[in-house]
Amino acid sequence: MATELELKFTTEGSVLPEPEDLTNELQARGLSVLERRVDHIKDRYFDDARASLSRAGLAVRRRMHAGRMLATLKTRGVVTDARHMREEIELPLPERGWPAEIAERLSMVTDPDGLKPYTVLDSVRTVWVIADASGQAVAELSFDLVTASFQSGTRKVEFTEIEVEAQDDSGSALPLVEEALAGLVKLAPSPFTKLERAQALLMGAGM
Repeated sequence: MATELELKFTTEGSVLPEPEDLTNELQARGLSVLERRVDHIKDRYFDDARASLSRAGLAVRRRMHAGRMLATLKTRGVVTDARHMREEIELPLPERGWPAEIAERLSMVTDPDGLKPYTVLDSVRTVWVIADASGQAVAELSFDLVTASFQSGTRKVEFTEIEVEAQDDSGSALPLVEEALAGLVKLAPSPFTKLERAQALLMGAGM
C-alpha cells in the first residue's frame, strides 16, 4: 500500500482565491504553479450491512474520473488536526468485482462480494499542481465542491473542502502551501475524511 499524506480544511462558501493572488503567495515561498484544471469526480463508497469496513477503519470506493473507473481502499490512518496520513491502494477497476489486492485486504474484514454502495459523492474539483524551485511537483492543492447523498435516499447536502496532498515523500511543501492559502481563504483544520463529513451532514449532524 502507498502512503497518502495531506492536509484537509473546511472553509465557508465556495469562492476560489484569485489565481494571480494565489500564484503570488506561492511564489513568495519559492513555489510555482505547474498546472490548473477542473476535474469532475463521482465516488461510490461501499460497505456491508453491519458497517464492517467503517468499524475496522477502512473505506473502499469506486471512482469515475476522466472516463476511467478506479477502485480505492484507504485506512483511517493517523490524524493530527488538519494532517492526515493513511495507507491507500488505488487500482483500475476490473469488469467484475474488485482488484485482487483490494479484495484480499477486504476479505480480512468481510466478504468482498457482499458489499453494497451506500454513499455517493459528486465533486467539482479545482486542482492546482504546485512545484518547487527545481520544477518538481511537490503538492496538489484541491478546492472541492461536494454534493453528497445516500445511494438509496433523496436527501442531498453540499459542502466545500480544501485539500493539500503531498506529491513527494517528504511533504515539506505542505506547510508552505497552507501559509500561502491562509492569507486568502478562511481555513479551519478538518480531522474528518470527506466520507465522514458527508455522512454526518446527511444524518443531520454538523461538521
